[in-house]
Amino acid sequence: MDIGSPEWSHLIVDGAAALGVALVPDHTHLFARHAAELLKWNAVTNLTAITRPEDIARHHFLDSLAPARLIAPGSELLDVGSGGGFRGYPCTS
Repeated sequence: MDIGSPEWSHLIVDGAAALGVALVPDHTHLFARHAAELLKWNAVTNLTAITRPEDIARHHFLDSLAPARLIAPGSELLDVGSGGGFRGYPCTS
C-alpha cells in the first residue's frame, strides 16, 4: 500500500466514517501530502517510528480524528501538537 493510493485513501475514509467523521477526496489528498512530508523529514530527523503507510493512516490520521465528534461546529481550537510535528487534530475544513 502506498501513501495516497486509492487503498490508502479508502482506509482513512472508512476509518473516519466509523468515527462519525465524513471525509472527501480533498481531505485524503492533503493527508497524503502531509504523510509524504512526514516521511521525507523523518529520513533526516527521527520524528516517528511509525513509517508504514497503513500505520501512518491508522495511528497518525485516524487517531487524531477520533475526538472530532466532541468538537462543536464553529468552535475555536488550539492545537499544541502531539509530537514529531504532527498535529493533534488534522483540520478537515
